[in-house]
Amino acid sequence: MALLQASVFVRPVQESDRVPLSNLFSFEPFVHRHLDWKRPLDWLGETPFLVAERKGRPVAALICPPDPPGVAWIRGFAASNQVRVEQVWDLLWQEAHQMLTAHDDVQIAVLVAESWMKKLLEASGFSQTNKVVLLSWDCNAPLAPPRYPARPRVMLPGDLPQVFELDWLCFDPLWRNSETVLQLAYHQAAFATVFEEDGEILGYQISTPSGFGGHLARLGVSPKAQGRGLGYALVHDLIMRFSHQGAAHLTVNTQAENTASLALYKKANFQLTGHDYPVYEWVVNNPS
Repeated sequence: MALLQASVFVRPVQESDRVPLSNLFSFEPFVHRHLDWKRPLDWLGETPFLVAERKGRPVAALICPPDPPGVAWIRGFAASNQVRVEQVWDLLWQEAHQMLTAHDDVQIAVLVAESWMKKLLEASGFSQTNKVVLLSWDCNAPLAPPRYPARPRVMLPGDLPQVFELDWLCFDPLWRNSETVLQLAYHQAAFATVFEEDGEILGYQISTPSGFGGHLARLGVSPKAQGRGLGYALVHDLIMRFSHQGAAHLTVNTQAENTASLALYKKANFQLTGHDYPVYEWVVNNPS
């Protein structure tokens, strides 16, 4: 337990903190949540998950466990209006930083939309390295048919080990999912489909329901199968599935510098919405 300021302490989260933390992340004015399949309290038991406590009650919390190993996203931060957000952030971050330096080459990143959170990050030495842009499907534009002749099949639980391996081939380390998170994505999906040839999965997509339609959450095509139209065929099939359910609104996120993904989504009649999420990074290198 570390003393932060008069009568305020930082410590690891406990199971008994569940209810006050639920209130903290639900009702307080300063709340940052990662775009995630896991809710903040789903990270209970992971490290670092720290709380700042005053008079026996959590007044702030910071969640940033490495998942997958080597990558620690800021999964959640919340602060009560009873404390200065700058102060509790600084002290929680210092404690988390010390814990994360025990890991080799941990890459720490934050996907953020809140202006107050950007100020906290910049004051702490984080730098913007990229941004994630939001695109929305234009349901009124004509959709070109896919050139890949087959239709993807429904993803099965037994496909997940192969999908996990493919996911790691398709994405840079910062954007990879752990096997646990990918399983959560699958179980929360509205539609999950794959392309398989000779027992090998060459492409997949996982999409989630939204209040207005759906969101294409994950799309990957094996490097050796790229250029054959599998990515567009997956997206085209997904649009057809949502359309048959009456959905007219479909969104997707991608990195602003990912020109290949942007070209694919443009072909499928997705358009930039003007909304984006800056990516801030802090790279921790173990001096040993």
